[in-house]
Amino acid sequence: MDATFNNFFGNVPRNEQVIGEDYYGCVYFKNTNESEAMDNFNLWIDSVDTKNNDTVIKWGFDAAGKNGTAQTIADVYTAPTSVTWHTAGNEPLTPNVGKLDHGQYVPIWVWWHVNANAKSRTDDFVTFAFTFFIAGGGSGDPGSGGEGTVSIDTFGIRKIYTTASGGRTYESNWHLPATTTHSWDGTSGQDFGNLDPQDSMADLVCPATCRATVDADLDVLMATTNSNKNSWRYYIKDSLDDETSSTWKWSESVEITVYYKAISDYDGGSIHVHARVMGPTEHWLALNTCSGAGHEYSYEIKKNLVNQFRKEEFHIEPDSGYCDNIEFTDRTAPYNQWIGMKLVTRKKSATSMLVEAWKDLTDGLNGGTWVKAGEILDDGTNWKLPTQTDIDNYTGLAAGVNNCAKIPTMDQALTMDCSAVGLRVDNTLVHFKKFSVREIDPDDEGSGGGTGGGGGGGGNPPPATTDWKMAIAGDWGCGSTTNTIVNLCKTYDFTLGVGDNAYASAKCWTDAFAKLKPNFNSAYGNHEYSESGGVAPYKSFFGHNLTYFSFNFENVHILVLDSNINMDAGSAQHNFATSDLTAANANSAIDWIFVSMHHPWFGSSSSHSYNNGNEVQAFHSLFTSHKVAFVFTGHNHNWQRTYKVAYNAGGPTNPTVIDSTSPFVNDTTGLIHVVTGTGGHDTGGSLYALGSQPAFQGFQNRTHNGIYEVVASNNGKTLTCSFVDKDGSTKFDTITYTKS
Repeated sequence: MDATFNNFFGNVPRNEQVIGEDYYGCVYFKNTNESEAMDNFNLWIDSVDTKNNDTVIKWGFDAAGKNGTAQTIADVYTAPTSVTWHTAGNEPLTPNVGKLDHGQYVPIWVWWHVNANAKSRTDDFVTFAFTFFIAGGGSGDPGSGGEGTVSIDTFGIRKIYTTASGGRTYESNWHLPATTTHSWDGTSGQDFGNLDPQDSMADLVCPATCRATVDADLDVLMATTNSNKNSWRYYIKDSLDDETSSTWKWSESVEITVYYKAISDYDGGSIHVHARVMGPTEHWLALNTCSGAGHEYSYEIKKNLVNQFRKEEFHIEPDSGYCDNIEFTDRTAPYNQWIGMKLVTRKKSATSMLVEAWKDLTDGLNGGTWVKAGEILDDGTNWKLPTQTDIDNYTGLAAGVNNCAKIPTMDQALTMDCSAVGLRVDNTLVHFKKFSVREIDPDDEGSGGGTGGGGGGGGNPPPATTDWKMAIAGDWGCGSTTNTIVNLCKTYDFTLGVGDNAYASAKCWTDAFAKLKPNFNSAYGNHEYSESGGVAPYKSFFGHNLTYFSFNFENVHILVLDSNINMDAGSAQHNFATSDLTAANANSAIDWIFVSMHHPWFGSSSSHSYNNGNEVQAFHSLFTSHKVAFVFTGHNHNWQRTYKVAYNAGGPTNPTVIDSTSPFVNDTTGLIHVVTGTGGHDTGGSLYALGSQPAFQGFQNRTHNGIYEVVASNNGKTLTCSFVDKDGSTKFDTITYTKS
């Protein structure tokens, strides 16, 4: 579902402002998730964000209903018929949309009434609120793999790099309801013009016997090549492009994503390319008369198990113009398994390109576990033509013009924009799905791999030996003490928040905490929900889809839950947590599991009570059985740490002590619960009071602001943990935790 439809109505002309007017428009709410249904979908306009006394905004369902086409009105001033109008208010008691399956949508009308002589203003807005459940827990937001900002595409797949401002994007339409099963062939031969009848940007460039078939039931594109060297190429470009010009070109910096499944081989044939992802390229022209325009970068997986980079500077048969292939250590190419491929090209300077290959073997689970398969910074001197024959052939090429121009300098990085990106298959029956292309910011450092893989520092997989240090805190505010603690957090490799951020407008907080990105992520507190803007500004700041998610940092898996919403067994959030922890436990790269949520489970008597929404009953035993080491919380503005404790069914907020002496050992017998709500909103004597220390408590303090510190050593296998004062040097309650 798209998040916003800003500027839905235009500005009000002066004459209409004087006399008053009514305006009408329609918008569609659609479930764009690749596979998950939205159950019990409930929609309303939130009264919290409706403040302008000079206007009234109402909404209503079009009579066409779910999956219907809304009626057409004569103009913006004409009211639609048969619409029951609703004013802003609270969430309806009964879901008013019901279930939205994948691809389903519902048309909504909006009525904007402007009073006569209304005051001029630019902040007249309302917020559409909605709730729904995802059956079986869904995938949640996959979170980030080493940085705070993460985003997913239309198909629910993790984006490694940020889309460039105003950057061009493309998404295959094979999964959309309007797309029907159809096929077409290479009638025009190895030339442009074999366009997908239902996608004018998709051009099949291959011999006439090749076919492309869209199966609308399976949401896939099937590539049929038939014989030896009968190369099936599928380019995404403007349909009007020809050998001399392009209506537009793709940027040099792109992220291309696709999933492929190799089904079977055709008889004969020496070339078995299961899948090749081709970056910005003019190679489609080289198949006819533009040999000099053959340049492209590509990521290729072959039947003989070779996974590699290819770089072509020009194209003369037989196979002249290719630089030496760069083979990866990964040598896997299984059949009948969905394999995710990302080719990323990032222009780093006028003379250098960073080329990356990423691979996912989870079929996109939780956004995909994207592992970097290969990388090279091509400066033209370290990846170049290998033989004198190639060099002589390059020298003999005509310079060409426009799309047919050869690269200006031999053995250079391919730093030019080009007219197409594409896919290739040879001598194999292959299915494709979830194909997307995005122009990206070449200076973005990436959001890392997904659940069960990936890591920090720009998304590389976690190293075999890793030491790091993390800061955890919450209940921040926007004061001077907060700024001091933010500067302290900058000295850590990663900061994890436990919620309650600005306590006012989000902007003061997002401005201050932007300096911690990308190595920052956080849970949601109750104050994020009570602020005028709600959670939306924070979801935008972090790039979250849902308010519960997970991600990896180094050898730590971090599960972030929302203690403001339903946590009961059987809820979407609880189901997500269960499946997520199961996957994390099975991941050999993960040594530790941390959980962050806002409301505390148990502790000394303080300003706020414990066990909000029965979170202890919902999660304590589940977390212990999955070897969760720490649960980090806030809400009470003080420091508290328990011993290693197990669930007490007879008294959930009075846990059973398993071990009271450091060093603690991480296993399935218990976990440590930490309250670290000292991020700066309250300071000094205003920090929340604490009662007598419970028997399960190892430490408590209400006189210092600061963070909880976790420092990894011994190749990430030992954690040394302390509460650290805002001065950065005074430490309290140091303990150690070792991996079992």
